[in-house]
Amino acid sequence: MKKLLVLLLALVMVLGTCSAVAMAEEPLKIGYFGLAPTQAFFKEVYDSLEAACADRGYELVGFYTDADPAEMRTAYEQFKAQGVDVIIDGNAYSDIMQPFAEQAVADGIPYIGL
Repeated sequence: MKKLLVLLLALVMVLGTCSAVAMAEEPLKIGYFGLAPTQAFFKEVYDSLEAACADRGYELVGFYTDADPAEMRTAYEQFKAQGVDVIIDGNAYSDIMQPFAEQAVADGIPYIGL
């Protein structure tokens, strides 16, 4: 429960920070890829992110990649093609996230690993 609370607070902080970016004419577009919501924890993470985005008028582009680097690469390329403003990575494995975080920095896309 404590992990869930910390994660939800982090998401609120991220979305709050994104509010400043969202002052532009177009709504903020957030890319999320992560573990499938087959477990209650990951379902709560995604559902909370989806609700927070809907409340703020943000567009959420989500993919369930289950920490599969090939699936993550496909999702990342889709995020770039769709012009997301920020990427949130919920795959939970820092060694798998690292190359995508580095690529996002190179591409000028803010990247948040959960």
